[in-house]
Amino acid sequence: MTSGTGQLRLLPWAGPEEPCYLAGDRAGYLSRLADNMESTQLGLAGELFHEAKQVLDNRQWTPGTSPAGSPVG
Repeated sequence: MTSGTGQLRLLPWAGPEEPCYLAGDRAGYLSRLADNMESTQLGLAGELFHEAKQVLDNRQWTPGTSPAGSPVG
């Protein structure tokens, strides 16, 4: 996501429509809304990463099984 004076900023939400860009100086209401959304998304991604790591760290692999738990062969 690029930003700054005179540049377009790709907004941090996705949908079925075309990407949405914001032009501005990062000081307006929509810029603050986008900043808050990015912060929330990064926080949730961090939590998900931490939980996934815990699940994988606690998984015990045994000989003859794949990481998915199905027999190899």
